[in-house]
Order: sequence, then structure tokens, then C-alpha cells
Amino acid sequence: LLKNKDIQPGTRDACAVRVVEIVDTLTSEHGMSVRDIHEALTSLLERSHLLEQSLADSRNVIIGLKRAISVAQVCFVQTIVKQRFGDTACRLFRLLCSSPQLEQKQISELAMIPLKDCREILGKLLKQEYVRMQEVARTVDHAPSRTIYLWKVQVPSVMAKISLEVQCTILSLETRLRFEKARIVKGQKRYSG
Repeated sequence: LLKNKDIQPGTRDACAVRVVEIVDTLTSEHGMSVRDIHEALTSLLERSHLLEQSLADSRNVIIGLKRAISVAQVCFVQTIVKQRFGDTACRLFRLLCSSPQLEQKQISELAMIPLKDCREILGKLLKQEYVRMQEVARTVDHAPSRTIYLWKVQVPSVMAKISLEVQCTILSLETRLRFEKARIVKGQKRYSG
């Protein structure tokens, strides 16, 4: 639907789309009924911060592209956290995404998990660089007993880490594929020669 729009990356925050285009695309490509589409659009317009009605023309819907991409990235990262670390870790991660910074005790209380489990999960997430910890010393000597540890999530840095992991995985798969192909060719030459 948006592929036909002239959107320059990084230059626009939103894109106006005609409601007729949305209806045509969803009915032809996905088989949705017009009634269902209108109900979904109405619901999204009322509840979502990603869509808004165009003030100039009620036949257009404005899609907040930056916000939509940001929400999609957070959902993607949450899915990965859930797959790698489990449901509880995903709950902690979501909590940290919705709050700027929290202490370990606050995280434990808000997520309703024991402090010991919270500490263990946050340690795993920190080790894999999915969360960050900031030390705020109450005294000049930076004694651990008098230091507050604040936890936070920086989604862009997590996305960069995941992107790097995916690139490394692709490189490993390509290397393995070349090795296996060479092995098969070598085996075929042995049988034919």
C-alpha cells in the first residue's frame, strides 16, 4: 500500500493515504470485507497514535511512519527477547521499554517477580546487551552499598546488536554452504575419476 507513495527515507514523519486505496488493497489482496476494514480503521483512529484523520480531507488517513517503525522495532525486539530468554524476561523488557529508568527493586515489584529472579534475568539481559545499567553513586567513594543501579533499554542499540548478530549468522551460513558444496563436488570427482 505504501510502496506506491513517494516517501523519501528520513525526510517525512507521516504519509497520507486515501481510505479508498486502503479498502481496495485489503479487499483485493487479503479478502477483507469493506465493513471489517471500516471498523478496523475507525478503531485504529480512535485508539491508536499511529493513525490520524487528515484535517484537510476526511477521505485521507495519515500514518505516522516514524512512530509505526518505532513500535514495530520494539515489538520485534520483544519477540526476540521472549524467544531467547523466556516470558518473564520479556515482561521485564517491556516494563523497561515503557519506563525511562527503573531500579531493580521497582522492576521486581512492578513485574511481580521475586527480587532474586529479577536480578538473575536482568544479569542475563545485561550480559547479552539487551538492557543497560547506570550506576548513580550517592557518595563520592562509589561504594556499592551506597550506589543506586538504574536499568534502562535503548532500542536503537539493541536493534544494531541484533542486526550484527543476523549478519554474522548469514556469514556463517554462507561459509558453511560453500564448504558443503566443495565437499560434494570433491566427492563427485572421486566417484567419477
